[in-house]
Amino acid sequence: MFVIDAIGGGFVMQSMIIYWFHERFQMNIEMLGLMMMFANLISVVYAIFVTPLVGRIGAINTMVITHIPSNIILILIPFMQTKTSAIAMLLLRFSISQMDVPARQTFVAISVENNERSAAGGITNLVRSIGLSISPIIVGYLLQDSKNPILFASPFVIGGGLKLLYDILLYVSFDVSNRNQLVHAKKHTQNI
Repeated sequence: MFVIDAIGGGFVMQSMIIYWFHERFQMNIEMLGLMMMFANLISVVYAIFVTPLVGRIGAINTMVITHIPSNIILILIPFMQTKTSAIAMLLLRFSISQMDVPARQTFVAISVENNERSAAGGITNLVRSIGLSISPIIVGYLLQDSKNPILFASPFVIGGGLKLLYDILLYVSFDVSNRNQLVHAKKHTQNI
């Protein structure tokens, strides 16, 4: 399932986002750099809240609860009519979009034996890297014509849609008893 999320993420890599904002709102390089700097700083600040959230509601619930709103916001970005509203949505998305990463790492770590953690982390990263490498060729085609609003908005919609599909599949693939066991991930995260 992680590959679905990675393919979706490949549709909205930072370079694509910068290009899209440049073409859609004619933003200059300095403004684009500031926008992405603040987006990444916001992501770092909000990452502080992940560990307590995982300890309280579990890794899977944290992944889903933070990722679904993030991906809905992602889908809405190209429909914003002003530069200010689009930037505000992007910054809002970045505040929660990476909160699933530590939760995913925790989930992978507690799902395997101690001596398998490095291998599991490596395999997860490999699968995600492969997924991320698939999307850019499609994105390049979709962004060829900035005057075509449907194609030009589609990387956000496709990327967000794939990421939502991942969230839904992740959530339903774990029955209630498994989710309840993962609520107690806090004691395991202290051993990681």
